Amino acid sequence: MHENTLNKQKEFEEFLIEMNDLLKRGAIRNKSDFRLWLEEVEEECKYCFQGLSEFVEEYMQLKFDR
Repeated sequence: MHENTLNKQKEFEEFLIEMNDLLKRGAIRNKSDFRLWLEEVEEECKYCFQGLSEFVEEYMQLKFDR
């Protein structure tokens, strides 16, 4: 169980780094970009897709729904 938690955390951090890089490069600029990115990474996620999706939804609300 502990190994699964570590794997989930590591994977989550890797996807956050990727998302941050895409934001810095301007590849993600709006809600539809975020949704497309989530669709693309869904197949790659083994442990954290639900958590990543929730994080991205919350981030989008803070960024776009002011």
